Amino acid sequence: MKNEEVMPEDIKKEDEIKPIDQWVALNNVLRLYRISGVALSGVTIVLTVALLFSMFRDPIVVVKENGRHTFLHGKHKAEAITENDIEEFVQEFISLGYVWEELNPNLTASQLAPITTEGLNEKLRGILIQFRDKEFKDKKMSQSVANVKVTVTENKVIATFDKLLKIENVPLPVPTQISLNIVSGSRTVWNPRGLYVNGVIEHNAN
Repeated sequence: MKNEEVMPEDIKKEDEIKPIDQWVALNNVLRLYRISGVALSGVTIVLTVALLFSMFRDPIVVVKENGRHTFLHGKHKAEAITENDIEEFVQEFISLGYVWEELNPNLTASQLAPITTEGLNEKLRGILIQFRDKEFKDKKMSQSVANVKVTVTENKVIATFDKLLKIENVPLPVPTQISLNIVSGSRTVWNPRGLYVNGVIEHNAN
């Protein structure tokens, strides 16, 4: 019986992957990636919704007393703004807006941004620029405050204090009174009270 001789060229042809097979394999891989991507997106959405839901759910409070644990349902409730909150807020506004080692309008405006409305913040920045560049140009200045007193009534919020303005290290005390228009807004990490100064009228004693 005569043996058939197998040529190397025939073996090569049999071992080659046809282009159609390569295309099918590539499509299968891409389809697998798409399915995995959709699955991961779904899991991410579910976890995000679960996280948000847990943030807004009423918390469980555990009270330990005499070796016993009592489980209570807490409530998410925004605390009402008190007169003391407003006083502290106004003192914070005065500290951020009137105390500086060197007058920098941009820095002061950025410090006041979390507790002032956008329109007022820009207006205060312009006033400070004018104060620095026109009234006391090229002079070394610093400012502090003392004797702060805040009065809160049903219709208005007034603060009186002494500005100690130093010009070329020469102190100049300025008794000051400001009347503030305060509005409520969103509570943030930088403004947990949700109070914003929307207007300021300043009176300086001559």
